[in-house]
Amino acid sequence: MDDPAKAESKAGVLQWGLIKIILTLLLLTAAFGTTSILFPPFLDGLGYHISAIGVLVSLLNVAALLSRLPSGLLYNAGRAGRLIRLSLILFGVTTALYPFAKDPLFLWSLRFVNGLFYGVATTVNFAMYMDAIPPQVARHRALALYAGGLAAGHMVGNTIGGYTHDIFGMDNAFFITAFFSSAALLFTFRIQLYPQPPAKRPVGHGEAGEDAQAAKTAGPSWLSRIRRFVPAFLDPLVVDMFMVAFFLNLFFSLAGTYVTLYALAVGLTLGHVGVIKGALSLTNAVTRPFSGDLASRFGEDRISNIGLTVTTCLLMVIPFLSTLVPLVILFVLMGFMRAGVLVSNTVKAARVGEKRMSRGMASGLYNAATDLGTVAGPIYGGLVASQVGIKPMFWVSPVIGLGAYFLVQWVARRRAPLMSA
Repeated sequence: MDDPAKAESKAGVLQWGLIKIILTLLLLTAAFGTTSILFPPFLDGLGYHISAIGVLVSLLNVAALLSRLPSGLLYNAGRAGRLIRLSLILFGVTTALYPFAKDPLFLWSLRFVNGLFYGVATTVNFAMYMDAIPPQVARHRALALYAGGLAAGHMVGNTIGGYTHDIFGMDNAFFITAFFSSAALLFTFRIQLYPQPPAKRPVGHGEAGEDAQAAKTAGPSWLSRIRRFVPAFLDPLVVDMFMVAFFLNLFFSLAGTYVTLYALAVGLTLGHVGVIKGALSLTNAVTRPFSGDLASRFGEDRISNIGLTVTTCLLMVIPFLSTLVPLVILFVLMGFMRAGVLVSNTVKAARVGEKRMSRGMASGLYNAATDLGTVAGPIYGGLVASQVGIKPMFWVSPVIGLGAYFLVQWVARRRAPLMSA
């Protein structure tokens, strides 16, 4: 009798449908990364104050956060292709309109809408990927490749963003960035999905394929889906997945924001900061595809707990370093930790989509936690730094954050027997 694990490993993960979704993700996140590089100097050129620049930069993540759960509710395999194509087109169009947004109201509105469609596109893309994994393929390896594609997209965007501006100018750089998401449309057709069977389909999932129209009339209402979603959200597995995604992104958005100010304060240049952040992105892109086996071998919880704890310790080392090479080495080590935690939590998110709620809702919740952490990190770090300074902030903020993470985890596990009773 064949071992199922061996059967999975023989199947491999390089399925054409999965590759197309990863290529879509890579181009989409490359566009996002390039926009992230271009947007602050674009605002500075328009005369915006530094505080307004910070708020406008964060507005995209706030809008993306607001789009996550509605996107998950809308998602099913029957309409997935239409959703991803529409969101890619509108994300590209709103990106191309940035050079024309001289009026403040138009610019703020455009930034918000741009974030909404970025959130829809990434939520639907992840849900499609979970549905596109064939039953015989090892899911942890397939999800590790997805996480690697995410890192590669950010690395490409961060790397070429400044060069497109230097070579082509600000306006043309936004047009080129919009082309990335338009090019991603080429990879959204003819993707075979393997949606959850109706008998096993959990919270918030409509029918797929030819039964899509019947599902709209016969399926559960949105209100009933939300009512069933609330207790599912309190499930310990779901809470754990959410909190790992939140705190991982809180730590790294905090580090990414304030290492720039710290580096300039100790005499490094913005070019050095680019090298430091590039080392982090490169480590993520290289390491993530190989991190799935670690999650399978040692367990997602163990990888997440160790990775977040080591990340906390590494953040506390930053104030003791003041030259380029040690900081690059430190961020390479942080990249290894981020890759391991992110991949293990992506596997956990897929498990949530199998056992606790629909894949669309699991994708929305997972990405919402990511957005929340990305928005909260700079705000949290700024509040602490305003009281104690930037150097002590690297000691205080991670320790408090790690303590909060383990406290929430402990409370969730205490609730588990009550929920199963």
